[in-house]
Amino acid sequence: MHFFSSFLPSIGHVGVFGYWIAFGLSFVESLPFVGLMFPGTMLVILFGFFASQGLFHFRTLVWFVAIGAILGDVIGYKLGLRGKNLFREGNRFLRPSYQEKGKAFFRSHGEKSIFLGRFVGPLRPVIPFVAGLSHMGWSRFLLWDVVASLLWAWSHLTLGYFFGGATTMIETWFTRASVFLLVSVFLLVVLWFIVKRLRPFGRVCRSLLRSIAVAIGDNPDMKRLFERYPKSVAFTKRRFDRKHFFGLPLTLLSVAAVALIFLLSGVVEGVITAEPIVFVDARVANLMFAFRDTGFIRAFLWITLLARQDVVIVLSIAFVAVLALWKRRSFVLPFLVTLAGSQLFASLGKRIILRPRPLIAYYLEPSFSFPSGHAALSVALYGFMAYVLLRSVRRKRYRTLVLFSALAVIAVVGLSRLYLGVHFLSDVWGGYLLGALWLIIGVSLVELKHRKRKVTATAHPWSMRRLRSMTALTFCIPVAWYVFQGFRYEPARLAVDRTVKTEVSNDIIGAFGRLGLPHYSETFSGTHQEPMSFIIVAHDDDLFVAAMESAGWKLSDPVTIANMTTLAEASITKASYPRAPMTPSFWNTHVHDFGFQKQTGDGNVRTRHHARFWKTSIRTEDGSTVYVGTASLDVGIKWLVTHRIAPDIDTERDTLFGDLSAAGTVASSDKIRFVDPVLGQNFSGDPFFTDGETYVLTLLNGR
Repeated sequence: MHFFSSFLPSIGHVGVFGYWIAFGLSFVESLPFVGLMFPGTMLVILFGFFASQGLFHFRTLVWFVAIGAILGDVIGYKLGLRGKNLFREGNRFLRPSYQEKGKAFFRSHGEKSIFLGRFVGPLRPVIPFVAGLSHMGWSRFLLWDVVASLLWAWSHLTLGYFFGGATTMIETWFTRASVFLLVSVFLLVVLWFIVKRLRPFGRVCRSLLRSIAVAIGDNPDMKRLFERYPKSVAFTKRRFDRKHFFGLPLTLLSVAAVALIFLLSGVVEGVITAEPIVFVDARVANLMFAFRDTGFIRAFLWITLLARQDVVIVLSIAFVAVLALWKRRSFVLPFLVTLAGSQLFASLGKRIILRPRPLIAYYLEPSFSFPSGHAALSVALYGFMAYVLLRSVRRKRYRTLVLFSALAVIAVVGLSRLYLGVHFLSDVWGGYLLGALWLIIGVSLVELKHRKRKVTATAHPWSMRRLRSMTALTFCIPVAWYVFQGFRYEPARLAVDRTVKTEVSNDIIGAFGRLGLPHYSETFSGTHQEPMSFIIVAHDDDLFVAAMESAGWKLSDPVTIANMTTLAEASITKASYPRAPMTPSFWNTHVHDFGFQKQTGDGNVRTRHHARFWKTSIRTEDGSTVYVGTASLDVGIKWLVTHRIAPDIDTERDTLFGDLSAAGTVASSDKIRFVDPVLGQNFSGDPFFTDGETYVLTLLNGR
């Protein structure tokens, strides 16, 4: 991606030394107690991003990072064997409290603590030391540590790798100003994280900054400048005053609001001008349709009810009643403003933009599509409820639970709208942004009211037990209403019509140009992958599938939970699964219509021949359908969820052609230059090369 990759050329000059840098980061992160102050995890994730940009080899990075982690843990273990007396009060790094936390964790989880501690930041550099201190057996420690370190290295590098694959979508969805704001926020979070982990260093930095500020203030030129513009200086000072709402709190809320407005305007512009965001929407919608399953539909119908208007109204009334019950009436008006504003502007957006709903919607929604009212309401409602609870709850673990629960509800509501096909991805994202903007307005109203007057706690006439009982009873009403609505919610299902305008012509290649059909398969963001290696003319779907089956290529099973479970078991045990599901691929924004596979001599799902085919809108004069497809050879499992392909896709193309010819199903064949020779990568970063030639086949009509 050009925007992000412009920052990366200098990284590429590091070369092989980069692997040793990754090794060193992982090693220092795992050293006993030193790792408490070192943000190595975030830097390891960053190396995963670099790997996605082709600067480093992913598997090699995994080994370097894992070995660095193992060596750091081994040093911690060895020090623990003889380091009992290192802990003492007053030691800034080897505090007795660290030792006690590690011992408690080790006692609770036993040998598993070596594995679990690797994924818990504060315990990662402590647990190996405590394992040595507890005289855990060397072989058992090493076994648990090697497994944990390999999985830790793979998972964190994969996280960065997937982010790198998503950067194209990010640039598609966000304006450059939006990206700048997001990057700025990200850098501020990283800075906050580093300062928190390196508190001694942070104190030095703050002292240094104060000294610089004093020096600037004492500078004669700066004094004259301040005296010349006293109002501007006073205004700037007030913007960073922590004691008043119109100071730093309002500044931060304003920055957040401006960032949301930039993001929302970028999405609206993309939807109106039909930029690449619209094609991403189409691919996501088609992908969700391909994964549509009866069981999932029932579950997502229940989830989408969480933000339907009647359920929201009942829940909102109950929430207002609870606020009054707990004497938190100052929250009521901002809460209602947040809900009303998000819903009003969502309705206005629908009427202004007039975007139709997806054609593959599961049920009828009478309003327009952009933005998603459900998404906006979920952020406004559950976000504000979480804000009130976060202001009231003091225990950190409960605050984390509240925040996580609110984010989970908001996320699954948006996912339900996508899965049911009633919204595009940009609709949901726009709804989230709109709801977040009004949530900031609501929070600002609360903070303004609370800062204007000192809110003092007053004695409540009821006991705490009675208050909690009344709160529980009040919330039982919306829960009962939600369950009642869930059991009776059966929206009328729409018949999905996926027919497209057809082009009747025997000039198939010319029809490709006239219809503007792509010559390549695509990623989510529309980046080219493998070019089409087959153009097949068959009378209908049944004849096409029968021809492939007779050639020894089995039709893949659909992607369902049961089939994916069977695939996972077969992958782990290296068993045979001749009709295993395939990961989706796109052509002309659509997921492949047919997936075929043929087992290799290994006889397991890790290695297999596979081909994906799509139906085109081209029909020949005798009524036959034109299919296009690609073929490749799977040579191993990657990331536990997809396969790694062999780079020579031309050999696989010739293999499939040979099988069809040997089966006697080909009436005529030709080989043409369809694209220029290609050296590229697929969506998961696997390289491939091809001469760009394509087989054009007409299958025998067996009827």
